[in-house]
Amino acid sequence: MGALGIDPGEADRSMPGDRRQIFERIRDRSFMSQYILQHDLAGVAIIDFSDFRGE
Repeated sequence: MGALGIDPGEADRSMPGDRRQIFERIRDRSFMSQYILQHDLAGVAIIDFSDFRGE
């Protein structure tokens, strides 16, 4: 179960494909780091909550 009591797999399956793809990109740390560098977004912070979720 996720933090909100929702099974993450069920949440992903019920989400429209284009929105699911956005969340998959956001979850991909290396993609986000590269995106920030590529678009010169030096003021953007990536907050990694995986330590709090136990991942």
